[in-house]
Order: sequence, then C-alpha cells, then structure tokens
Amino acid sequence: MTTDDGLRIARDPSAPLPAGAPLVQAVTARRAMVRKALLEQRMAHAPSACAQSALLARLQTEVELRLGGLSAMRGRVMAVYWPIRGEPSLGDLPQRWTQTGVQLALPVVPGRNLPLQWVAWAPGDPMSAGAYGIATPAVQRSVRPEVLLVPCVGFDRRGFRIGYGGGYYDRTLAALAADGHARPIAIGVAWDEGWLDDTEPLATDLPMDLVITPSGVYPNAT
Repeated sequence: MTTDDGLRIARDPSAPLPAGAPLVQAVTARRAMVRKALLEQRMAHAPSACAQSALLARLQTEVELRLGGLSAMRGRVMAVYWPIRGEPSLGDLPQRWTQTGVQLALPVVPGRNLPLQWVAWAPGDPMSAGAYGIATPAVQRSVRPEVLLVPCVGFDRRGFRIGYGGGYYDRTLAALAADGHARPIAIGVAWDEGWLDDTEPLATDLPMDLVITPSGVYPNAT
C-alpha cells in the first residue's frame, strides 16, 4: 500500500472493513495502515516554520488559559515530551513555564504494556537514553502530573488520537484516573495534517480534553 492509499483510507472512515475479520482486529489493522501513512507523510514533508510558530502561539495561549493564567500555574506539575519522529517541538515553552514555577515532567517507560511513569525535569538537566532511545532525565524523581501534553500522529474532532500503537498514554490516563486523584487534563499536540474524519476509537481509547494544532483547537462544534 502506498502513502496515498493510506491517507485515502484515513480520510474515508466509511470504507469497508476487511472481509471476515473480527471488528477489533480489523479496526486495529486499518489504524495501523493509517498510522504508517501519516508517519510517512510527516517525515517526508516537514511542516513550515510558520506552522511551528502558529502552533507554539496557540499552545501557549490555550494551556495558560485552561490553567487559569501564569500565576495560577505556579507549583503545578505538567507532563511534556521529548519530540521524536517529526513530532511538534515545544520550543521555548518548557523554559517559560519552568521560570513561572511549573514543575515539568518527562515520561519513562517502565515496561511493555505498563502505564508510563513520570519524572521531574527542567530544561538543561542532564539526560540519558531511555526506552526506544528517547531521552530521559539522568536523575529520576517521580512526580504525578496534573496536566499532560500528548503528541499525536492522528486525531479526530472528538479528541480521540492515534499514537504509535503501544497504548501507553491510554493506560496512563486510565491509571491516573483510578488512583484516587482527579484525572489530569490531557492536551493533544498535533500538526493539522494529522486530522482524520474518524480515528475509529476502541473501548480502551481515551479522548484528549482538547487537541491543539497550528490552525485550530478540537473538539469543536462543527
């Protein structure tokens, strides 16, 4: 299947499922094709500097508005991410929020099929290679995030996302919602090109509270 084929499938959720395949397996297989196509497109066509600037501006505005402004963010714990595979960079926002008094956190993968763990981080901290080659803080102090910034490969207008297929963020959100504390605010970060009519969410998929792109915020009313 070519990238164009994958993107056609991605944007046509009415396309028939593979004949004879159980529903979950069929949807999983179709989402794998969509994921592959979106990643190929993302790696082949890097978004413009204008798109990056627009995304950072919108992300700053929406996050700070959602959290009640900079003064209200002091002391909050926010999970960010180390961008890989063409994911949107967070630019200077981590530095801005750290200076405001926000405690940032990065994910650590403790094992296959387990929820992510979170460790305190600030720009400039020494790093080491973690699971999948993703950089993690060399000195690890566990924290519980109140806000998660979550990179998306694909997303739909309801806030459901497609990631890399490991289910780590879904398991993490489920675990954090069941630990006796309020579920963190989950904010997806995506390029506009990742928009899909329907991600075909499964029972284990949990939606983002909102998804931010260079040109919009989802879920929306249209």
